Amino acid sequence: MGKEEFTAEEKQQFIEYMRNNKALEKKLKRWDRSHNNPDYFIEMIEAMAKRDEEQGGLIISVKSDEIPTGAENIEFFILDKYKRMNMNYAEAPSGKKYIMVFISRKEFKECNDTSGIVMFIGDVIDLALITEQTDGIVVNAGKHGIAFDRVILRAIKECIELKINL
Repeated sequence: MGKEEFTAEEKQQFIEYMRNNKALEKKLKRWDRSHNNPDYFIEMIEAMAKRDEEQGGLIISVKSDEIPTGAENIEFFILDKYKRMNMNYAEAPSGKKYIMVFISRKEFKECNDTSGIVMFIGDVIDLALITEQTDGIVVNAGKHGIAFDRVILRAIKECIELKINL
């Protein structure tokens, strides 16, 4: 059964499962608080790769006429279903643009005036790497967002593809 064939209840259960990123959130916060300690960076990459293997997902902030705004209306992304939407970006003082990505519904509430889609972590990384107008993603955009540039995203992607335990 494809994701587009889920009942509404099954779809919500799957979305909830995809957003259950507590362990990943803990690793991201630890890395951020450590002032980017390389040991914690490796832990964070491993956690992202592991969560992707478990079919974990991230929420992308989008502008869409098809999906209502707010953290209670997050939809599973289906390419053929949602054609008219644009990703929201955060711009750094340097002028770099990052796709706004959130690890949980709680964090997405900081951006509650937009629509949200949930995608598998590997798909989010692929999207950022193929989107020319972006320099990466910012996870939990807002007061404590963490930016991942293309170099970091490629490292995470390699771990996912090779199922590397660092």
